[in-house]
Amino acid sequence: MGSLFDSVAFAFGRVAGKRARASCRRTRNRSCASHPAGFCLESLEPRHALAGTDSVPGDSSTTETIQIGGTRSNAVNHLGDHDWYRVSLVAGIQYKFTLNATVNGPGQPQLNDPFLRLRFNSGFILNDDDDSGGNHNSKIETGIATSGTYFLDAGGFRDQSTGGYTLTVTQLTPTPKDDFSSDTSTLGSIQLGSDGRRGRISGTIETTGDRDWIRVLLEAGKTYRFWVNGVFESGPRGPIKVDMDVHIRNRFRASLAYNNNWSVWSSGDSRVVYRNLLPKAQVFYIDVGRSPVATGPTVGRYDIFVEKL
Repeated sequence: MGSLFDSVAFAFGRVAGKRARASCRRTRNRSCASHPAGFCLESLEPRHALAGTDSVPGDSSTTETIQIGGTRSNAVNHLGDHDWYRVSLVAGIQYKFTLNATVNGPGQPQLNDPFLRLRFNSGFILNDDDDSGGNHNSKIETGIATSGTYFLDAGGFRDQSTGGYTLTVTQLTPTPKDDFSSDTSTLGSIQLGSDGRRGRISGTIETTGDRDWIRVLLEAGKTYRFWVNGVFESGPRGPIKVDMDVHIRNRFRASLAYNNNWSVWSSGDSRVVYRNLLPKAQVFYIDVGRSPVATGPTVGRYDIFVEKL
């Protein structure tokens, strides 16, 4: 009885194997494994793959870059393929990013339905677009709150298409001009009011790393207090401001006093007290900029207050 059962099972397995292999031959992108029962297993080769290698990584390990005003042409090589490009952006400037379907080589089809994502440096999505560029092309127009490195992620809509594309980055607004220089040639100055005790001036940190120097005349033997406050502005998740620090410098550029966040309740504002020990009145410089340990916005407005104590 056992022999008859084994014979029937063996015969059934051969028939099933032939049918499975025949089904495999009729099914694109499948391969038949050497399984005793002849089961058909999915091939690891992606469907609708283009010729050539995928040279652009689809994650933050990418070293591929795109410059402002530049273009990059490549291809979504297989379903689910993503190409990430690093791009350096400056806060306060408006940019346009486009991903257009293009034929980039002989026999290479264009990407049927491009889909573009703008990602933070962490990889999280900041913005994305499908068809705003017309003809199923992608376009994103936006500014960013914090200067730094971002990623442009080129792919197909719902990962369902392959083909060639061209990615472009355009700066829409001009780079802001610096209001005050960061040396003794600065034209910025702060005057004490009619009471001779208080003064105020406002400025802007326009670009990453910008510092502003403001001239101030301090009387001999007098003590002054300086406040530097970031000005709140609207951000994508609520009010934001630049975390500021402050130096008091002499004409030789030496830092005589410094403060960064004068207390745990200062909300990123700085305060410093300085006494002019020279025997006569002297011009000093208030040097302000974004704190080197700040994690928030890299550009924004600020106010400086001076009070004679």
